[in-house]
Amino acid sequence: MFNKKHIWFLKFLIGFFILFGIFIRLDVAQVIIVLQKAKLDLLLTSMMLSILLISLKSYRWLILLKQQDIAITYWNAFRIYSIGNFLGILTPARLGEFTKVFFIKPITNKFNYTGSTISILFDRLFDFFTLSTVSIVGGVLLFNWYYKTILYKAAPISSK
Repeated sequence: MFNKKHIWFLKFLIGFFILFGIFIRLDVAQVIIVLQKAKLDLLLTSMMLSILLISLKSYRWLILLKQQDIAITYWNAFRIYSIGNFLGILTPARLGEFTKVFFIKPITNKFNYTGSTISILFDRLFDFFTLSTVSIVGGVLLFNWYYKTILYKAAPISSK
């Protein structure tokens, strides 16, 4: 039977071969050109903002977990949220985020699938409502600007 070292080694090999498969398909010269053209200040700013966003979303998810009587530390919530976010990017409809349920189980004594799944579902709903609200506000502001700037100047009122 396999022990933990065998399973870890198997996971390592799978990850290594996936990365190897990705790297052999890359055009290294093109990657170097893109990296040379990248603005370092914008890249670092986006990285810092991404870490801040994941930190805030991890805290929100931690609050949702506490509502379901699932107690984990903030660091574990941050770690699991980051893993789930990565897996969500790889899967259609970000369904990989639901794998967070399986990462919660080993680190908590009071675990239930229903509570964990509900916390993830509500977290996704909060993201949806946030995106919807920002989109609606942005659309209204854009329409208002377009109406005042483009249409108003394009059709001057005649003074006859």
